[in-house]
Order: sequence, then structure tokens, then C-alpha cells
Amino acid sequence: MQPASVFYHSTVKFPNKNVLVIGGSGFGKTRFWLRLNLMQLPMRPLEQSGEWGAKSKKEYILNKDGQRIKRKDGSFKDRKIDTVDWNDKGKAEIWQQAWADVTNKYLAEQNIPQRVDHRSYKRQGIEQIPTEHMGVAATQMERKGIVTEKGEKNRLIREENRLLKEIKRRIAGLEKWVKEKAAEKNSQSINPFRSYPSPTAAHAP
Repeated sequence: MQPASVFYHSTVKFPNKNVLVIGGSGFGKTRFWLRLNLMQLPMRPLEQSGEWGAKSKKEYILNKDGQRIKRKDGSFKDRKIDTVDWNDKGKAEIWQQAWADVTNKYLAEQNIPQRVDHRSYKRQGIEQIPTEHMGVAATQMERKGIVTEKGEKNRLIREENRLLKEIKRRIAGLEKWVKEKAAEKNSQSINPFRSYPSPTAAHAP
């Protein structure tokens, strides 16, 4: 097996891309551009021989006596069984979190302040509308100055997020002002140094 490594391509020509390099010293190298989407992976196991295996197998459904159940057309009832559990939604969560952890580790080592979070805005507790994935074609068109439907939608979402952020900032400022006024009013109504007339002054002729 040839060694494989993953590194961040930081040149101006290919910004924000990751490169999978298969090969090592003395070998021919093959580069693959990777997208940060762990849902895009093969569902076939890799056999010891280096060949791709079957991603699923057929299993016959048996009755209580252990016999195959025949359909009206003469065939037997069966179901598809995945040979690997890579298509399980729970696995996607584990892999995405692992990717985020590794990415943040290397960002920290390079003193880059940005961090990656695999969770949605809703799960993070962030009140923000997520933008739509542009895709390669739409992104290239936008870079050439061609307006696309997805680009317009994302620009509208960013503007709505900006307004939402401004509204939240003003609400927070108003809440702070109300609390300050309430505290000021309470301090004026409860005065420990309030003066009372002396008893002798009250009974003076």
C-alpha cells in the first residue's frame, strides 16, 4: 500500500481546498480535491486484495419453519443487507465530529483563530439562517460576475442575518437600559438614611 496524506492547499490558485495525495517518495503521486462533506464516500468495503467489495448482499426472508417464502410470481421474498454500516446516520455524526476535531487541532497549531463546528446553527443555539450550498458551477459563474439563483438567495439570506443581528443588538441594549432604570428606581425608593422627626420636636408646645 502506498502512503496517503491529507494537507491544506493554501495557494492563491486553489484557496479553501483540501488535497488528498496518494503516493510517497519515489512513487507517482495522485491528487484528489476533497470537499468537506463526509456524506460523499463509497459504500463498498475495500477487500484485502485491494479491490472493492460488494456494498450489499441479498438475504432471503424465512418463515417460522426456516423455509424461504415464495411470491406469487415464483420468486422468493428477500431483502437487501448492507455489508458495511457506513451509510448509518449515526456514523455520519461521529465522522463529522472527528473531522471537526482534527481540523480545529491543526487550525490551533497554525495560530488561525477560526474554528469548525459540524453542528447546525440550531444545535449550536445560534439564531442565524444558514446559506445554501452553492456548488462548483454556481460558484464559478458568480466569480465571473454572472448572477445565479443560488447566489441571489444567499445574498438575501446574508442581508436578513445582518438585520437579525442588528435587531438582537438593539433589543439587548434596550433590556440593559430597562434594568438600569429599574435598579435606579429601587435605590431611590429604599433609602436607609431617611430622616424622621425627633420625639421631643413632635411634642413641643
